[in-house]
Amino acid sequence: MAGKKRFTFFKVLLLLVAAVLAWVLLSLRSLQELLQAYQERNREREQVEMLEERIRLLERQRKSLEFSGVEMERQLREYYGMVRPGEKVIYLASEQETSATVRNFIGELETTSPASARNVETEPEPPSESSDSNSAQKSSASTKVKKSTKRK
Repeated sequence: MAGKKRFTFFKVLLLLVAAVLAWVLLSLRSLQELLQAYQERNREREQVEMLEERIRLLERQRKSLEFSGVEMERQLREYYGMVRPGEKVIYLASEQETSATVRNFIGELETTSPASARNVETEPEPPSESSDSNSAQKSSASTKVKKSTKRK
């Protein structure tokens, strides 16, 4: 009889261990789901805080526009090119346009005459007393050559 009691005791013990093991495995899955839900909640809270900050910023801008036309005027000037009566608009070349112009100018200097190594200035010639219009047009400018003062 003692052998039969031991056999049922081990069966019950084995069944109890299996039940505990099943419970632990199911709990781990639940714990994992709980952890994922917690992380998702934190992400959503951060997103809500970010959206609330954006709402506060937009509210401040709206109030600013209601009480002051400065922001509206800035946007009209910037996006639509509007000006007040009597104002003059000056358009500045972009950095790309400016650098392209400088490169073209340098290229022209390099491809001109051998005098391009020196500084060349043109000065208008004083009006001549002759009444010949062709000769006045042909010699409308004289060149004055300066020596370069580059240091090596």
